Amino acid sequence: RNLRGQRFLPGVRSADERRAVESQVVQILSSMEGILQGEYLPLHGSDSYPARPGGMSDTEEARLHEAGLLFEEPDAPVLVSSGYAMDWPDARGVFVDHDQNIALYINELDHVRVNAVDKSSASRPKAMFERVFRVLNAMEANLDSLGSGFAQNPRLGYLGSDPALLGSCMIASVAIQIPLLSMKPEFRTLCQQLKLQAQVFPCQEFGVQ
Repeated sequence: RNLRGQRFLPGVRSADERRAVESQVVQILSSMEGILQGEYLPLHGSDSYPARPGGMSDTEEARLHEAGLLFEEPDAPVLVSSGYAMDWPDARGVFVDHDQNIALYINELDHVRVNAVDKSSASRPKAMFERVFRVLNAMEANLDSLGSGFAQNPRLGYLGSDPALLGSCMIASVAIQIPLLSMKPEFRTLCQQLKLQAQVFPCQEFGVQ
């Protein structure tokens, strides 16, 4: 989601604009008791949030990374040249609930990205969907009370930085851990053949996979 009246990333060309988005979003999330209870952790090295100068600690960073709730600095040439990495990591962070079931990325590729994680043995996509939209609906109500809201168009739906996601601006994905297979040299070739995406994540038993 993106805030109405604010330039989308990567069109934001000043640190002040990005910090204004961070301040407004964190203020709203911090007031959503009963819907979302957690804390905001600016990325390590960010000095934009007065309550946490220098951003999250190394320990907090490792904890979020292990839980799969941390985003990385973009390194793809198209993202870097577009300006997504400008002033990194300033005014970027993660608001995570106490149970680490839901995390909101601030100023990653859009103003806000809500991530719901279900690591139970029995998949519950409906519950995850409802959890995400409870947060989004509460955020939108708070934004409306401030005379703002999420950017949307009557014809196109919700607006995001990725044109492919116009409308719902939603992605659903499933991740599986296959550490033994992923250590084989032909693993990435196999993923490409199956049209799957391989990602790096920490694993206590097998190291980084």
